[in-house]
Amino acid sequence: MSGFQVDPEVLGRVERGITEALENLGALAPHGSERSAIGLERLRFEFWEAGHQGLLDTHNNMVERMHWCLRDLLTESEDHVERLVDTRTAYEKAQDAATAAFQKILDTVQGDPLGGS
Repeated sequence: MSGFQVDPEVLGRVERGITEALENLGALAPHGSERSAIGLERLRFEFWEAGHQGLLDTHNNMVERMHWCLRDLLTESEDHVERLVDTRTAYEKAQDAATAAFQKILDTVQGDPLGGS
């Protein structure tokens, strides 16, 4: 855990988890439409499957809504992954800078072991 109470390793695991989930969802879609949620279209019923017009309309309406919700979720999730990468990178740079600054202070207080000061 870094001094910022943010663990870049955990952020990396979250990034990988979201990316893996997106890839798994994409695998359900036809090639080239991985981010469109078009795979849900396969869940639509025909009249002979539903057996009732009201059930057919309700089910297909729900599938249509799920399609757009999943499509938005996929897009938002990709944006979240990008933000996580940016956040993790910023914290790693800050941690590296803080470590270098403390090392410089220690070297100054203890004297440079290489005889530079």
